[in-house]
Amino acid sequence: RQMGEGSRIWRLLHSGAARALDGSELRVTLVGSTSGGFGSAIFSDIAYLARQAGKTVGAKSVSVDAFLVTDGVFTRVSTSQDVSQANTYATLREVERFQLAQGFPFRMEYDREKSDNPVLFGNLEWRLLDEVYLFDHLPNIPARNASQENGWRQPEASVFPSIADAILFSLD
Repeated sequence: RQMGEGSRIWRLLHSGAARALDGSELRVTLVGSTSGGFGSAIFSDIAYLARQAGKTVGAKSVSVDAFLVTDGVFTRVSTSQDVSQANTYATLREVERFQLAQGFPFRMEYDREKSDNPVLFGNLEWRLLDEVYLFDHLPNIPARNASQENGWRQPEASVFPSIADAILFSLD
């Protein structure tokens, strides 16, 4: 697997940053689940690399916000609650560590052979995220009928639209 300028993730982040650049400002919004496997495992890396991609395309100001769904949203549909809870804990613990450090440098190593590259062998010297929004539970509102109750059990019919609304409001 290739990391760095040749990796697919880096190319996607870099080209996305170039397209989204608004003058000298770039706003990145990350949306994801903390209870999964791969996505939650690389969340902090994506946040770090997205900010770095913005800097490499010339953004003077890069903000990175996250809208994250925890395992609590999937309690009614998950078949492996223990794994979901463990993944959520690990992801949130890592985010907390980076958020609370506020400038304490963390080494971000992706390729030791590229020690002259500040992205692949750099330091995280800022808060990982500018804003973090957590969505932890399904609505706890009495349903009027069975159809509504079944709909509210599904995150795509309840929480996910709420996240879309929150992102829309944050864009103003």
